[in-house]
Amino acid sequence: MRVPIVQLLAASRSTRLVPAGNRGTPGVSHAALNWAIIGPILVAVFFFTLYGAAYVYMRRPNFAERDRS
Repeated sequence: MRVPIVQLLAASRSTRLVPAGNRGTPGVSHAALNWAIIGPILVAVFFFTLYGAAYVYMRRPNFAERDRS
């Protein structure tokens, strides 16, 4: 089954549920597609920030250890 490009473009632009042809599969909303892309990026940034904070925290100078010598 060939779908015209114009129809695909129109489907990708709409925010309502997009029917996926006559195969009976449910459409995917635009918001769901956006979160499928943005979600993992946000999670990655969060864990990278957490790792960076822990790294900086662990690299702080230990003044008590240095002053004992």
